Amino acid sequence: MRPVTYLYMDDSPLFADTRALLRRCGMVGLGGSCEAEALEWITRRSVDAVVQGRGCQTGALRSAAEANGIDFVAIDPPSTDSRDRGIDPRCEDVLEARLRCVVESASRRRAADHFDRLMGRSEPMLDLAEQIIRMAPSHAPILISGESGTGKGLSAAAVHDRSRYREGPFVAINCGAIPPSLVESQLFGHERGSFTGAHRRHAGCFERAENGTLFLDEIAELPLEAQVKLLRVLESNEVTRVGGERPIPLNCRVIAATNACPVEAVRAGRLRKDLFYRLSVLRLAIPPLRERREDIPELAEHFSAVLSEEEGAERRLSAGAINRLSVHAWPGNVRELRNTLHSAVILSRGPVIEERDLPLDSGGSAVREHLRIPVGIPVEEAERRLILRTLSSMGGNKSQAAGVLGISLKTLYNRLHAYGEMAPPTEVQRGLA
Repeated sequence: MRPVTYLYMDDSPLFADTRALLRRCGMVGLGGSCEAEALEWITRRSVDAVVQGRGCQTGALRSAAEANGIDFVAIDPPSTDSRDRGIDPRCEDVLEARLRCVVESASRRRAADHFDRLMGRSEPMLDLAEQIIRMAPSHAPILISGESGTGKGLSAAAVHDRSRYREGPFVAINCGAIPPSLVESQLFGHERGSFTGAHRRHAGCFERAENGTLFLDEIAELPLEAQVKLLRVLESNEVTRVGGERPIPLNCRVIAATNACPVEAVRAGRLRKDLFYRLSVLRLAIPPLRERREDIPELAEHFSAVLSEEEGAERRLSAGAINRLSVHAWPGNVRELRNTLHSAVILSRGPVIEERDLPLDSGGSAVREHLRIPVGIPVEEAERRLILRTLSSMGGNKSQAAGVLGISLKTLYNRLHAYGEMAPPTEVQRGLA
């Protein structure tokens, strides 16, 4: 499940330790700058829980939390003499047990919205969830970057669900899938008779996203001429249909995404620099699956359960299958993981999905990343980069990395020692070679 969100109203040094415990429990915090802001977050049900230190206790927040079905946790410093005592932060086991109950309660209570589908409690996903929470209330545009299959569209929808525009439409359009001749019509709309085949007036995606969110996926695939006109729309906050004369005022939030590095796309001339700066007021980077491997078992169990139900089958993953999934490189990220499990659910020989049922290559597929090495670089440096990148792609698993590289484990240890990445190989490690 995605991290549980909580609102806190205490910045004292004592509460800092409590915040660390909250994070270990898989909770992401949002600090309220004042009581009015905190009440707004609560009444909008933008958080799952409210956690308060005694120094900031107010009955209004407790009442608002209870009225909106949100868990309220009071943290009391040791010196508090109040009869209405909360949990002493020194009793960490008691506090942790209470927080675990909050997490379970929130997980059962909340609807399965887009934010909830951002699964994972690894550090990268906790950071991502916190950024989404902080970015959602703003009107500023967001530029999302991430590899194919990481969940850029899901993240954009999660921002929408937590924003002031959540009651409006979420309009998603893939800029790379629009024929060049229809780009302007799709984006900005057209008037009847504005070109051959325009038999009726057509509202573009900006108009369709009125009072909502417009998600422009693969923005770097948009023709440069259309990028110029898009920039004009973003700066003027109004759009004129193709063949039209009257500008139409807009009220929507724009979120763009690209699976390429935005800076490299600008350097390559595929994305205009001025459009890049206009869109990247806020930037959100979605981590690839290989950088949050600790989330793979949870994701795998979730997908196998959901897909088993869809296929009318009873399937569960063996420990060996989960281990195999956890060391795969996943160049297609979460999308590839889901598709792999869908195939396994259908083709499994029995109720338990074993490692042999997973449609994964035994070796080479574990590393499909590309490594750019400049011409003229010394061979030793090229080898160092290849070894370290392969090791990173394998999640630090040295045996897997050595197998993919076609070298012995002893050789890998020796190379890493030479690079200063680790201590010399022990006798036990040498014996493994």
